[in-house]
Amino acid sequence: GRYADALAEYDKAVEIEPDYANAHMGRGSVLLRLDRPADALDSYRRAAGADPTSARAHIAAGKIHESQGRPADALDSYSRAARADPTSAEAHMAAGNMHESQGRPADALDSYRRAARADPSSAEAHIAAGKIHESQGRPADALDSYSRAARADPTSAEAHMAAGNMHESQGRPADALDSYRRAARADPTSARAHMAAGEINERLDNLPDSMAGYNAAAGIAGAEELAGSAQARILKRQGRLRDEDDMIRHIKRPKRGQHVDGEE
Repeated sequence: GRYADALAEYDKAVEIEPDYANAHMGRGSVLLRLDRPADALDSYRRAAGADPTSARAHIAAGKIHESQGRPADALDSYSRAARADPTSAEAHMAAGNMHESQGRPADALDSYRRAARADPSSAEAHIAAGKIHESQGRPADALDSYSRAARADPTSAEAHMAAGNMHESQGRPADALDSYRRAARADPTSARAHMAAGEINERLDNLPDSMAGYNAAAGIAGAEELAGSAQARILKRQGRLRDEDDMIRHIKRPKRGQHVDGEE
């Protein structure tokens, strides 16, 4: 088939030029397609030898080790990638993920910080660092990381949600609400963001705004019942008992969210 033909071409290329790193990389990719991971790994090692400054070959080798349950070898490959190209955020992230999976949070955090420095526009590294801070009981550091993530990528709903959760846990509902609203703007299909904004507004007795959040969530597939229950709760607080009864009946046969006017 075409993979066999491609492999033959790459074989010719490396025979003519043994230090042709791109040919070794291409050969490794084809060998993976042919379900020959050991041979692919050998090609990636040859590619790394041919171009010591490239992280790609080490990362590709690491992914094979990782897929085959060899975390120590995977970490070694990702670490080699990071040393070969300190500007490779992918290499640092991969190393961080392996450190974290092996129960080394401090080393993981160091790798995530390096990834963030390598690619300041990526939220992923800041979010990963924030999760480590949060898991280790450092809320201020976690919030700082999540806020950095949100600034790095304002379109990351995950970053805004994480920042909102930290603000909320630290008793700053107004800041949490701002983050949840930003998350909802970043991803209007996020029922979590709309519900979180609704819940904060409800606690602040901003019932019309709370209903608006629940209305938005109710229009998202999978969130109808949860949002409908919240809508009914607001209606009850507003003394709109007939509307509450209608909503409860609607919840029992949920298909799409019912929009309800938030005014009393």
